[in-house]
Amino acid sequence: MSVTNGALPRSGRTRAAAKGSFAAPSPGEILRRAKLAATPAEANQAVRDSDAVAGRVITADPFRDDIHATVRRDRGIMLAPLRLTWRYRVLTARPFAKWVRTKDMLLTDARLALHDETAGIHYFGTYIAQDVANASEPNGDATASPIGVACETLWGFTDEAAMHHMFDLARGSIPRVSIVQFDLRDFIVGLKRHVRDAGPEHFNQEVWLSPTAV
Repeated sequence: MSVTNGALPRSGRTRAAAKGSFAAPSPGEILRRAKLAATPAEANQAVRDSDAVAGRVITADPFRDDIHATVRRDRGIMLAPLRLTWRYRVLTARPFAKWVRTKDMLLTDARLALHDETAGIHYFGTYIAQDVANASEPNGDATASPIGVACETLWGFTDEAAMHHMFDLARGSIPRVSIVQFDLRDFIVGLKRHVRDAGPEHFNQEVWLSPTAV
């Protein structure tokens, strides 16, 4: 199994190809394409053909049973064997922060663990950058800086099936959902709406692996 290593400066990153769309291959799709390949060479090519930025490829299964990974996770050294970072911009910080505060409290580990399908999904929070770019511009010219404010949302996965499930849920391909699944999907749909308002071309996705998978 191969996955693009997002720990490198430009690896594992997927960026919007065109305005109006910021679809990116999920980590699950990258893993799935690599699994279908017959040889390691074909697996590497499958990852490169997945629209992820070509870079160093690690042949490993981040979800395999591993005593080192278990100990690191139990002791809080590792958040998850596979971590996903969404980076994007929103138009204004305060309204976005208010919206996040009303939604993300529903995505606690304890609540997601109520269902087997979502127990391996971990929401690690949404963060808003202290954007001081304008301060360095002559006369504080805001037009010289990108629109809105930079944000990022962090996810972790401890189970491959849960990772696939989250992306299927976000696509709306699961017709019957529980309240917990609905809240997760509602959060992602709302997040995408804020991203579109500021410009989907600012969205990019990075996949990060724990050192235990290397």
